[in-house]
Amino acid sequence: MKFVEPSSLADPDVAARRLVEIASTVEAVQDGRIYIELINGSFIKDGGTPDQYLAALASAVAHGWLLQHESGTYVKFTAAGAEDFDVDAGTGAGARLASGARPKSQQT
Repeated sequence: MKFVEPSSLADPDVAARRLVEIASTVEAVQDGRIYIELINGSFIKDGGTPDQYLAALASAVAHGWLLQHESGTYVKFTAAGAEDFDVDAGTGAGARLASGARPKSQQT
C-alpha cells in the first residue's frame, strides 16, 4: 500500500497565499488586470490541482486580496491585497515573493 504525502496546497488559506504570490509575479496588462490563465497555469505547475486552484481563488477573494471579474477572465489586486503582498494595485507589478512568504498582516 502506498501512502501519499498531503499537499501543502490542500489547505485553502495556504493555497490562496500561494496563488496571490504567483499573481504578484505576473505583469498586469491594462488597468491592473492579471489574466486568469497566467496564474492558473503556474498554480497547477506548482503541484496544485484544479479543485485546489478553485478553492484558493475563492479564498483569496474572500480574504479581500483579489477581485475576480464577473467574466472570470482576469483578477485584480484589491488595495488590501496590494498592501499585504507588496504589489502596486494599479499595475499589478509586485515584489517577487519567495515561496512560503506570508502577507505582512500575518507576519510577526
